[in-house]
Amino acid sequence: MIDFWETVLAGGVRLAVPLGLAATGELLGERTGVLNLGVEGIMAMGAIGGVLGAASLGTTGGLMVGMLVGAAVGLLFSLLTVRLGADELICGFAVALGGSGLAIFLSRTAFDSAPDIVPFAAVEVPGLSSLPIVGPALFDQPWVIWLLPLAVVIVSLVFTRTRLGLALRSAGEGPDAARARGIDVDRHRIGASVAAGALAGLGGAVLCVGLVGEFSDTIIGGRGFVALALVIAARWRPGLLLPAVLGVGSLQALQLRVQATGWGGVPVELLQALPYLVTLLVLALGVGAAHAPRALGQLTKERGA
Repeated sequence: MIDFWETVLAGGVRLAVPLGLAATGELLGERTGVLNLGVEGIMAMGAIGGVLGAASLGTTGGLMVGMLVGAAVGLLFSLLTVRLGADELICGFAVALGGSGLAIFLSRTAFDSAPDIVPFAAVEVPGLSSLPIVGPALFDQPWVIWLLPLAVVIVSLVFTRTRLGLALRSAGEGPDAARARGIDVDRHRIGASVAAGALAGLGGAVLCVGLVGEFSDTIIGGRGFVALALVIAARWRPGLLLPAVLGVGSLQALQLRVQATGWGGVPVELLQALPYLVTLLVLALGVGAAHAPRALGQLTKERGA
């Protein structure tokens, strides 16, 4: 039984990384008042960008390409919504659908056969990897799993310890007051959207290049929309986001492990839906909804004013 839960926890950590990177980026953007519903499409574009990059630059190069592709999509979204005043909901859905469709198109036209991509191997930390349960989960994993806590810590420190973080939070809580104090709200929102896109693109690249080693039409599998929900569940606080994504990642790993072992005769379809059902339950209960930044989703109204 210990082996079972060690496998679940280790798999949960790996599965949480792509989801958590995308959610951390979305949290960053939303704290400035920009709602981007296109996380799914940005992850897909980052994933195919990572695969294309890895085919010629290696696995690490693929991660960098995926991050750059995500940043470019985030820049495009922010220019359309923040600078040109396009509706952020419409643009978000366009990015989600268009990015996913374009990624599938590129995957089918760019390669005659799947490229040979070697994902990152596990790095065993002597002594610590032999600890029960937490050892395999944290200290016998590919190095990319540490990108998630690194991103969460950096975003948290920026928000709480820097003047930049104060300006970013001001853009999301009181943009008019921020402008009155001389803060360039639009510039900070665009910068945050670019960083958010980079993290979402990196998440897609980590999944396809760093962990799996291939791209498929369904590999993102709704992770972008789950990331949006987890930002709400975490009350837009980076410190709460990390346990939330680890919980969802562990549920995904649990259903995969139960399917593999046939444990309990639970229907496969119910197991596959479990992480998404839990996410929907969190949203239905309104967890965290009262803590949204005041200017979130108000870009169109601000332009109209």
